[in-house]
Amino acid sequence: MMRGVEAHVSLGARRFYFLDGAWYELGAAYLRALRETVAPLFPANPSLHLPAWQYSLDVNKKGKSVRRPIREAAYNEKAAKNRPGWVCLDQKNVNNPLKATNAVEICDLLTPDNALVLVKKAHDSAPLSHLCYQAHVAVELLQQNPSVRAQFARQVHIQSDGRRTLPGDFTPHRVVFAILLKAGEKLTPDTLFPFSLITLAQTAQALNARGVQVEVVGIQAALAPATSGLSEAA
Repeated sequence: MMRGVEAHVSLGARRFYFLDGAWYELGAAYLRALRETVAPLFPANPSLHLPAWQYSLDVNKKGKSVRRPIREAAYNEKAAKNRPGWVCLDQKNVNNPLKATNAVEICDLLTPDNALVLVKKAHDSAPLSHLCYQAHVAVELLQQNPSVRAQFARQVHIQSDGRRTLPGDFTPHRVVFAILLKAGEKLTPDTLFPFSLITLAQTAQALNARGVQVEVVGIQAALAPATSGLSEAA
């Protein structure tokens, strides 16, 4: 079975989508309703602005010019650098109280007003499904588990070099999904992958029910003048 492959075909008014080896039909009216549902999550004036995701022009083994993005960890470090009050928490995990062998990443970035920012570069819907699931788990654990809250607060204090301290009863009130779509395509409800529309709508509804606001912002792509050594393999 082909995993991670996504495509769509139109036959008149009917829309068929291929994902993970199977075809699905999503009606035009249903897609339109989904886009209308998630549209408020894409504000015209976002609450935060993130730097462009740098791509370097490189040459692969076949001698062809390719654009290589910097790694996500490097991007998150750059996003937090020189921004007062921002904290990079990428890969700074907490223990999962539900499964001792697992660790949970709460967020990639924490803003000065304590919004959880989750960053992802996505060429199909799979990474965004993971992002939504991560947000749901993070919010549930922070709301329900004192140990997770304490671990997260400790990570924030450490990674901010002692400049940030969260209260012991901290729970998030806002989650921001920051997404680099494909290679910098403008992120809107119309350009988001169809299955991601479903996941996003469901996640926003679940988090809203927990008192957490959801926002979606796009990340632009920018071509760096030279290879930085932080790029991903093609």
